Amino acid sequence: MSPTRIAKRDGREVPFDEEKIRSAVARAQAAVGEHDAHLPGEVAALVRMTLDARASDSGDARTVPGIEEIQDLV
Repeated sequence: MSPTRIAKRDGREVPFDEEKIRSAVARAQAAVGEHDAHLPGEVAALVRMTLDARASDSGDARTVPGIEEIQDLV
């Protein structure tokens, strides 16, 4: 099951938004002068799949990943 919430650094929980990952990857590409229209979506999908697998492995679908975990995966 895909994450529905993430934990911010200040402890707040906010809705998981895969678009934010796509946007961050696209901005990083632009900053280094690269452009691959498919890469941001692929990275976001891999992050979501990894978070799904980790929640499944832990046996607790309610696990809320932290923003640092997501950044490490990206």
